[in-house]
Amino acid sequence: MTLTIGLYVFDGVEALDFAGPFEVFTTAARMHARARPQAPALMRVCTLGRTPAPVRARAGLEIRPDRAIDDHPPLDVLIVPGGVVIDELEKADVVKWIARQRGVVPIVASVCTGAFLLARAGLADGCVRRPTGKMSRSCARSSRAWRSSKACVGSTRARS
Repeated sequence: MTLTIGLYVFDGVEALDFAGPFEVFTTAARMHARARPQAPALMRVCTLGRTPAPVRARAGLEIRPDRAIDDHPPLDVLIVPGGVVIDELEKADVVKWIARQRGVVPIVASVCTGAFLLARAGLADGCVRRPTGKMSRSCARSSRAWRSSKACVGSTRARS
């Protein structure tokens, strides 16, 4: 079974917060394909934007989303990276889309300030505050939603 992993990107996203998990998952997929050339693909990773229009990361990198949030394949994992999320928090369609993923996507994760988007969508209800000083303690789970204070979500959550 091929897992489909979606990374939400938006104007002001922190490049490391989406590119780190992107690299971890695509590298794992390439290594799997190399070791088992006859096996189905391990995972497919796609970027998702509010629309298919390009967005700019916080430092100016242009990102062209593979799909829009209203037109993407079923996801097994959704990662909401951090960055400057103030404008995203006010986009009702984005918040509602994230909220709808709760019952559909088995794993919803955030990196850094992406947790504010999960919270606005109601996915962080009941979260227990945890220390975030070390990578081993920087990821916490609440129900089916994960959050991370660092760009460790790809490397840490992939091992869970």
